[in-house]
Amino acid sequence: MPGTRRASTVAAACLIAVVGLGLSGCWPAPDPAVGPSFPAEPQNREPLDPITEPDVLDYCPDVPVVHYPGIVAPYEFVYACRAGEHRPSDGVTTYGSWQVAYRIVDPHSLLEVYSLPNDTRRGGACPDHLADPLILWVHERGTVVAIYAPVDECGFPRDDAVTAYANADRHVLVEFDQGVPLDERDTPAEH
Repeated sequence: MPGTRRASTVAAACLIAVVGLGLSGCWPAPDPAVGPSFPAEPQNREPLDPITEPDVLDYCPDVPVVHYPGIVAPYEFVYACRAGEHRPSDGVTTYGSWQVAYRIVDPHSLLEVYSLPNDTRRGGACPDHLADPLILWVHERGTVVAIYAPVDECGFPRDDAVTAYANADRHVLVEFDQGVPLDERDTPAEH
């Protein structure tokens, strides 16, 4: 059958051409694997040490923690609260966990850093320890918004945010020593 032989010859020629193109590198290569392109999320949205002292919670209440929206307004009342700090309580000893509310004196430059976007999420492995989210509490017209520092590709606060937070000028509003003397050496001697 002459028609069948001709169709087989054409099919064979097409197959040889396709294989030849594939071997020659002219065949389009598949797209390389594209990594994630969405912003990273913080791996922790809670203070490492819970804030429980009511007078500190007045400044830094337990509200959902979000990313700063990116519009730096001249907010006058921005607070940072810490728990679990240790420092001398009488100039000599450290009794225990302090809880402190600070007012950020000039929050504008700190909020500029916090308004930066989170880095792009990394597809590889990240450290598995918890990081302090460096939360700020912004008070405006009776509303309190808690914001976390912008994060790197693993969800940890970015270096520029860590530096800005550490260098922010702050004023102590209230502070409480939650600890007790560790042993008799820390208690005043009775005569």
